[in-house]
Amino acid sequence: MTPTPPVSKIESLPVLALHLRRGDFIEHCDNLYNWNSTYTGFNTQPSLPDRFFMENATMRDSMSADEMKEAYKQKCLIDVDEVRKRVVRAVTEWRNERLKQQRNRFMAAHTGDEGVKEMLRKVYIMTNGDREFLNQLKSALLSDAQRSALRVDNKLTAEDANAKSTNRPSNQCDYDFVWSWDEISTSRDMDIGWETKYVAQAMDMYVGQRAEVFIGNGFSSLTANVVLLRTVAGVEPWRTRFW
Repeated sequence: MTPTPPVSKIESLPVLALHLRRGDFIEHCDNLYNWNSTYTGFNTQPSLPDRFFMENATMRDSMSADEMKEAYKQKCLIDVDEVRKRVVRAVTEWRNERLKQQRNRFMAAHTGDEGVKEMLRKVYIMTNGDREFLNQLKSALLSDAQRSALRVDNKLTAEDANAKSTNRPSNQCDYDFVWSWDEISTSRDMDIGWETKYVAQAMDMYVGQRAEVFIGNGFSSLTANVVLLRTVAGVEPWRTRFW
């Protein structure tokens, strides 16, 4: 088997890879709560930035049963709005770190905000979710990015205008900078014949390994395998996130 090449020898794909486990997890997330489960395998590495609340005894002991069950759901079975919020936070944190690196290292290959933007241009969703859910999610992610240009230009969308008129804060899926996506695709969009369908998950894992940023499901063994491959390749921990 060919060893995983180090990140220093392979450029990252300009991709934000998202692992959204659906299917059996719709019921399995309740089991995880009942079992007091923690994250799986390499997802528990202390170097990774997004720690699971069950690792914090003080936080865990202060939560009611209903609060804990809801917290499990938010990490295990994420709905469209939660994905939107998490993507905005992840992209914002990634962008800030890349800009800081440029200031500190005077990176010649990429200069300024536009150079950083070119490093993260597409979204790939690794999933077994149904097409209706995925179509809603695609539209939502594109809408959030498109709205960023309008907000920066002080052109309120109907949603923003309604929030302002009722003294409510605009939704938490807004970028504080102009952002856009060239393409959003999913596992369901791949044209795989019966001869190669058995390697579909391996192909998803390869994209996750090479992605500039990866957000995975901490309870999933597939996410754990991606995290392992990224770790072996030397990908910085701050580019590997969880829901």
